[in-house]
Amino acid sequence: MKTILSTTFLALSFFFLTISCNTATPDEFFQKTVLNSNILFQFGTDKMTREIINAPADKEHYYSLILESKVMYLEKIIPDIEKTKAPDADGEELKTLSLDLYKFALAVFENEYLEIAKLNVENADKAVIEEKTKEIEEKYLADFYTKYEALIVAGEAYAKKHNINASFN
Repeated sequence: MKTILSTTFLALSFFFLTISCNTATPDEFFQKTVLNSNILFQFGTDKMTREIINAPADKEHYYSLILESKVMYLEKIIPDIEKTKAPDADGEELKTLSLDLYKFALAVFENEYLEIAKLNVENADKAVIEEKTKEIEEKYLADFYTKYEALIVAGEAYAKKHNINASFN
């Protein structure tokens, strides 16, 4: 009987520990979903392109170090957000909005920005790179800003509701 109680206690402890490990506090959840959007600073602009083409590049895979770091970070944070349980309904909204934004940006980094990095490594004419940058801006920037702003607006409300000290200026 004592062994059964001990086994049951251990199993329940493990179960609750597993559940609690996947549920973030409101502050932790805010950091994962909203504050991580800082990595997307300058998305869709010529400044982003300049960062990518001015950084050292892996000539075999065409990634500049800047592009690679952004892709690797997004590839890490997306599954992390997906497996983290939101602390409340407002957190679910942040989860949805952040995943939408991060997956959108990741696709552009892995395709269009990688193409720019490849053109740079291959010493393409700067006018071609500028044209690709303009295409990114025209094709993706409006959608990016819509997604980004939705996340920030929801994030501000979430921070206020949960007394999280965050500045959005």
